[in-house]
Amino acid sequence: AICPAMATVSGWGASRIGVRLGLRPSQLIQEALSRALGRAQIAKTSVDALLACPSLSDPKFMEAHHIATECDLFDHAQRRPFCAKTIDVGGASPVSMLLQAKQMVENEGYNVVVVVGGDSVSSLNPREFVERADEAFASREVRQNISYLKSPYIPNAYAHCTTAHMQKHNVSREQLAMVSVLMSAQATYHPLAVQRRPYDLDEVLNSTTVGQNLNLLECARKADGAAAIVVTKKGNIKVVGGGEASSPALTVEDYQSTLSRISSAKHAFQRAYDSCNCSAKDIDFFGLYDCFPICFLRAVEASGLAKEGQGGQWIEDKFRIWNDCRSMKQRLSVKDFPVNTHGGLLSFGAPWEVPAFFALIEAFEQLSLTATEGGRQIPNCKRALVYGNGGVFNSSSVVVLSSS
Repeated sequence: AICPAMATVSGWGASRIGVRLGLRPSQLIQEALSRALGRAQIAKTSVDALLACPSLSDPKFMEAHHIATECDLFDHAQRRPFCAKTIDVGGASPVSMLLQAKQMVENEGYNVVVVVGGDSVSSLNPREFVERADEAFASREVRQNISYLKSPYIPNAYAHCTTAHMQKHNVSREQLAMVSVLMSAQATYHPLAVQRRPYDLDEVLNSTTVGQNLNLLECARKADGAAAIVVTKKGNIKVVGGGEASSPALTVEDYQSTLSRISSAKHAFQRAYDSCNCSAKDIDFFGLYDCFPICFLRAVEASGLAKEGQGGQWIEDKFRIWNDCRSMKQRLSVKDFPVNTHGGLLSFGAPWEVPAFFALIEAFEQLSLTATEGGRQIPNCKRALVYGNGGVFNSSSVVVLSSS
């Protein structure tokens, strides 16, 4: 039997990224999509399908249909069928949508599928943002019955998971804060990152308290921005495989029970590795979701970069290498730390469900050997992995990519 051609990434693009840009998500998406289609050298009239994730700042019922309409993608639909689909698994959505696009191109007869997302959360009034984020976490009625958490609910739920992890494993408060320092160091070398200088460890530890074992500089950096990816069978980056898994919607008060309910990442990574017959040692670049340090730490363990319970020490080892480099006025080598070379959610910028797009774009640039600005390029990068996390460890999506 003839093996069908594998789905590939033909183009990608990001909009301008920043704080309080004052633009609607759909405007930013149009900017990103134009750049992605331009890179792919594909006309809008050739697009068969659009997948999109919802925004928090300007939510629409059936978001993808609104975006496709504003981008004039339905204009040619009378000549052939067109599909618009909204996918929402939180911050895992960009990776999940890329896996869906792979399925559509390889098995469902689609030729050009675009995957988009955008949001303008930093342009929201801060109080309005917290209220919308709390409502996204759970309805007011449900929140009133969760006595062990308070507003802002999402950060405090992650703080709850952090304490649960710390009680079981040997993780120090300083090791958690080191994640933000490392991400800020990575971001300084990317021209589009919101954070432009490295944090000091004490600066992170002394920043405003948000929850137990969680401070302000350990929270995803609110930003406005959008991204788009073009999936066909004719690109230079292969979407090799992936895996997804889910967990219950809410944490519970008991720490041990909480840990048993937040294991979706481990299962998603294993499924992704199994789909490609590979392991962590075969990956050259890792894009790991880092909305809060505990998410990054558990991703380090779930990915196989460190064994379970040893993620804290792995982070400290990387931090000490970076500290030594900084004292000699050198940068941390991408060979020593080929993870989130763009700065992640903590420092590149986090427009609600969009950030995994930026990790994907960094993976595409690493694989196409174009991550040259700031000396970010990983030598001979041939295989990359990106992990997206939705909710509070509720949804995990992992994709493995390779250069053709």
